[in-house]
Amino acid sequence: MLSIMDIQANPFLQDPSIRMGADAHRKTVLLVEGQPALRRLIDHQLTALGYRVLTGVDPANPAFQARLRMADIVLVSFHWNRGSGWDLFNRLKAKNTALPVLLYTMEDSPSLGVKAIAEALAEVFNPCPQQWVAS
Repeated sequence: MLSIMDIQANPFLQDPSIRMGADAHRKTVLLVEGQPALRRLIDHQLTALGYRVLTGVDPANPAFQARLRMADIVLVSFHWNRGSGWDLFNRLKAKNTALPVLLYTMEDSPSLGVKAIAEALAEVFNPCPQQWVAS
């Protein structure tokens, strides 16, 4: 289990290359992670990067539905403990095609997983210019 010291000691937070631009400041992320230690880790680090993080575990809960309406993006754990993360990902995508939904796993390395999530969020909210995208 991760401690708050593990979270604070993560050098990822010191990497300025993944910090958000001012125009993306305070985007709202709905985090669907069933493991409390990972939920705290992701919440802490994304909050430190300037995101507003809402958490939810049960899509049938009215509070989850309210948070879903406030979200700019949803992060779904592949290893969601209430069922298949893949199935939830697909249900959320089908329900609202305009809302970005990212499926993630942190199975091998939580710190690398958080860095990958932050870089993906930065790309969603601050995409590179079209001329940089390979055809």
